[in-house]
Amino acid sequence: MKKKGSKQEPSSRFWEVLTACLLCLVVIALNHTKIDENDTWWHIALGKWMVQNHQVYKTEIFSAVGLGRPFLAHEWLSEVLFYFFSSPSGKMLSYFKLFLIASSCTGFGYLLARPYFKGRLTLPLLLGAAFLVTFRAPVRPQIFEIICSSFLLVTLDFWRDHPSWKKLLGLIPVQILWTNLHGSYLLGPVLVFLFAMGLTLCEKVPFLPGDKLKTYSPKEIAQPFICSLILLAVSLINPFHFELLKKSFSVFFLDNSMKEHIREWYSVTRVSKGVWFYVWFAWMTWAWISFFRTFRKVSQLELYTLILATIFPFSGVRYITLSTLLSFPGVLKRSFQLYPSGLNPKKASWILAPLGIFFFWVGYPMTLTAANPPGSGFSFGVVPTDIIQHIKANKIKGVMMNHYHDGAFILHYLYPNVLPVIDSRTDFYGKDLFLEHAEAYQSMGLFNQYVNKYQVNLILVRMIPETEVLRKNLFESSEWTLEKFGLDNMLFRKVDSLHPRKSMEQMTQELQELSRNPGRGSDTVSSETAYCAWVRLFGHCELAPECQPQCEMSDEELSQSLGGISPLCFKFSQVCFRKETACGPCPTLCNFYHRSVDRMNQLGFHYPKTEACF
Repeated sequence: MKKKGSKQEPSSRFWEVLTACLLCLVVIALNHTKIDENDTWWHIALGKWMVQNHQVYKTEIFSAVGLGRPFLAHEWLSEVLFYFFSSPSGKMLSYFKLFLIASSCTGFGYLLARPYFKGRLTLPLLLGAAFLVTFRAPVRPQIFEIICSSFLLVTLDFWRDHPSWKKLLGLIPVQILWTNLHGSYLLGPVLVFLFAMGLTLCEKVPFLPGDKLKTYSPKEIAQPFICSLILLAVSLINPFHFELLKKSFSVFFLDNSMKEHIREWYSVTRVSKGVWFYVWFAWMTWAWISFFRTFRKVSQLELYTLILATIFPFSGVRYITLSTLLSFPGVLKRSFQLYPSGLNPKKASWILAPLGIFFFWVGYPMTLTAANPPGSGFSFGVVPTDIIQHIKANKIKGVMMNHYHDGAFILHYLYPNVLPVIDSRTDFYGKDLFLEHAEAYQSMGLFNQYVNKYQVNLILVRMIPETEVLRKNLFESSEWTLEKFGLDNMLFRKVDSLHPRKSMEQMTQELQELSRNPGRGSDTVSSETAYCAWVRLFGHCELAPECQPQCEMSDEELSQSLGGISPLCFKFSQVCFRKETACGPCPTLCNFYHRSVDRMNQLGFHYPKTEACF
């Protein structure tokens, strides 16, 4: 029997190690998604400014609405790091985030789950936790909340088993970093204080069976109390000192405007339900079931922790991750008590391998039909790259009326020549300025008052049903003229002596005249020039640095480089998607598109293929 056992042991060990490695692979696959958070752009822009100016950003310069107002850059260290790891494609930033979250999840899971690895439910719990943590792990300073809170919870869990000041000392430097990385730093001292309160109640007012299974002396209980005060004190080590503490307290406890208007601050009951919701619901259901099934061993501390983990997402969907991290140690231990064995590492490996491949292929599934796309770098999903590049190349300056979500992209790429009126820094603008911008879209009277107040000379309008009336009014207005008809947006420009009004009827008439004598351009235009022209027109210059010369050309200069194609063709990004225009007014440009579309799609896009006109 010994010989037989000794032969099986290496094989069993191999499958266990393989299971652990495949689990790490699944975590990496879940986080291997493109960057599609609009906030990322302004974080990079602020980080760039701080690095270039060697000082913390304190006065607003990036938006028309907030120009000159004091700005409290409470996430300044995150922004500097984001800028340091940024690149035109965004791939370095993607890998930076992937490393941070994957290593955090792996470390958190390893330190807490190692003693329980062979339990029947340990592996499913680790998978569920990884899925829920990834749900709120975008390329934003919030990823540092995940890392710091994970470290804090592991530390407290270790302290419970072996109370010692040495175990708590590591929280102090982490708290200092947390304070300068993300605004949720108050969670540090608050969670440690609540932990200490839970221990005190277990000792002073025991009423659950587990309250007396592990006892602590008054000196030991005093340690987390004192630690919470130290963490609060070291939180003042930041560029803004008491101002940051005041701001954080206001945002979390007094200001309800973000909870009313920003999706991530909505209650979990208010948002549309995706896969993440059902996983979280199953997670919390099992957490409570395991609590009652092991009732003879649970303490008040576990009860209060579970209540807190259940309540958090109802104050904001962004707390799904914190809810998972808070409840994870207790759920893991109780599940192991119920099912201390049953892991089949060989079967687990055969499940994890295709699961990892699935997530690498599909991305992070938000719903049954939609997922965050897999890959690395910026997704450039709905941002107006074509219009932004048109503004840059033609050296247009001014103030732009824009949709809330586009502001970060605009300030990142167009500052200082063009300022958006507003962007997604809601905590900076406050309720009044946020609502003023939102209400401006409710009527043309309010809209005109708003654009006049902030001296707007550019209007970016999304082509969605909600803006149909606005677009119609702008087309009919004598004060505005169409500057660019983009893929998903329209750009209108204020009429002045240099930019007279031109109606759509006039543009259509000019295109019709052009179709009668379109010309064929120059036969000497190379495939490289044609490709770079379309890179410039679609605004993908960041992904094709070889096209930099064409990307800097104005419409008139681009026209000359393409053999005299009318600059009017460049005003319509979709000019070559329809046969009647592709082979009518602008056939040469559209043949260039036909020759270049495959190469452009290699950059990660899905532009439609068209037939050649000649």
